[in-house]
Amino acid sequence: MWCCHWKKSRERHIRQTTAALRDVIVGTSIKIAAAKWKVPQSSLQYLLKTGNDPECRPGQATILTKIEEELLADWLIEMSRRGIPINKQNLLDRWPTQPVHKRQTGQGLVSCVSAVQLTSR
Repeated sequence: MWCCHWKKSRERHIRQTTAALRDVIVGTSIKIAAAKWKVPQSSLQYLLKTGNDPECRPGQATILTKIEEELLADWLIEMSRRGIPINKQNLLDRWPTQPVHKRQTGQGLVSCVSAVQLTSR
């Protein structure tokens, strides 16, 4: 499996933001909580004003589950190491297109692979 630095950084930011919000709710001022937890004061003000959850990501739901994404990434990396080019037919032969969780997995995988191929060139 592959891991990125931004993932660990995001998790740390979420922990710090949640802790700072907890302090503000208990009674600490926003300015003091922001300085203590090294979180931007404007972020705390925004989260308190909107009531959004710091772990919630804006935008549409993802097409692939985390497990599907990790499996796809591992497979793509392995095919790249072997020097095997990926096209739509290779992808659909390898990955089933039956509906998973009431969606077509094949459609998401094809668009995901297209994006990966475009960025790798």
